[in-house]
Amino acid sequence: MQSAEIEAAPSRLCQQLETELALLPDDSDTDEYGIAAETQRDQIDLARERAAELGCGRAITGEMIAQCASLNAKIDEMLSNLEDLEGGLDPRQIRRTERQRARLLDAIEANECRTEASVNEESGDDLFDELIPNAIGTAETPDENSAAVRYPKRIVVGRNAQQPGGGDYRTLCVRTCDGYFYPMSNAASLSDFERDQKSCKARCPGADVELFYHRAQGEGQEDMVSARSGAPYRDLPTAYDYKRLDASQTQQCGCTAGGQNRNFSIIAGDGKPLKDPAGDQAVTAGQPGPVPAAVPPDPNRKVRVVGPKFLPDPQEATDLRVPGPTPAP
Repeated sequence: MQSAEIEAAPSRLCQQLETELALLPDDSDTDEYGIAAETQRDQIDLARERAAELGCGRAITGEMIAQCASLNAKIDEMLSNLEDLEGGLDPRQIRRTERQRARLLDAIEANECRTEASVNEESGDDLFDELIPNAIGTAETPDENSAAVRYPKRIVVGRNAQQPGGGDYRTLCVRTCDGYFYPMSNAASLSDFERDQKSCKARCPGADVELFYHRAQGEGQEDMVSARSGAPYRDLPTAYDYKRLDASQTQQCGCTAGGQNRNFSIIAGDGKPLKDPAGDQAVTAGQPGPVPAAVPPDPNRKVRVVGPKFLPDPQEATDLRVPGPTPAP
């Protein structure tokens, strides 16, 4: 009887921890605002780079004045929008919730609450279902078309395999519709990948996302590869699409669940040659109107008519007080 109570104690503790975790505020909206703010910062950086290329920080003349004025106005609009996005975040609440979530997850892991069966039932799909099903060290000759051959850097992870080198990797969540990515863990072990994949999906429920990683030492974000297939990020058809100034923001590529309309937007440049904001009207306004033709006087009229005064062309004008120019020999 006593042994049964001892065995049931961890189960009750795990149930309590899972309940507390489920009761934490849903941070999907907060994460969405954070992602949008980060994307807006990227667009601002790109617009500023464009302004630097045009030389907007130096003395400019002519057509460049209009281009720089339009671009600077766009940057001001982006900065204003960034303030609105950041205003939707409560940093203190975010930090408090994240600390609570981290504490509960650590306790759940320490008490081995989430067995392999429960993890698979929760997620509905296993991160490593498409990886080679055997643990590292299996003597199996890979097919020439397999991921192991196509992507030599791919790490083969087996179920329950004891993997050395904890904390050697950085994980990132990639939104595959536009290539946008943001960090998940700075010091993850291979056993953390399943957890980070779940967090990746939770933070962007309205889009297809995938976990990528690279080594924490000696590699950068440009070296990251898919944790599922081992394919490099640069091979993704939409890699870095989010950085393009002319990339259109569509409802199909966002983190809002169910394709709902967001209550914010991300302002991006259009990537097209900048024109004078006044357009053709400014040019038309600067053009002189038609000059009225001089009407020869009627010799039969006896009344003097006072009309507009027409000056001769400067080249044809003659000052009777000054001798005309002498042609050069």
